[in-house]
Amino acid sequence: IAIYVPLGKPATTKVLHLSDVHLDLSYQIGTTTDCGLPMCCMNSTEMADDASKAAGYWGAYYCDSPVWMFENMLSQIQEQFGDVSNLKL
Repeated sequence: IAIYVPLGKPATTKVLHLSDVHLDLSYQIGTTTDCGLPMCCMNSTEMADDASKAAGYWGAYYCDSPVWMFENMLSQIQEQFGDVSNLKL
């Protein structure tokens, strides 16, 4: 069996793998994060009476992420690691 070994420096690739991305296309700032349903923080859930239980601009722990947070994350990745040549979702 012949084994081929390339001469010189091997080519490298930087890969960014993002998995399990949960985007909420109907995320609504100020809605309750504790609505008693499987999904909260949407434009179909009620507004929070308590500010500590309200969906914030960048998201909330018990809710899927707003689209603008994901877009900003990708922008920051591009800015910080512009040499990522391959993105896998």
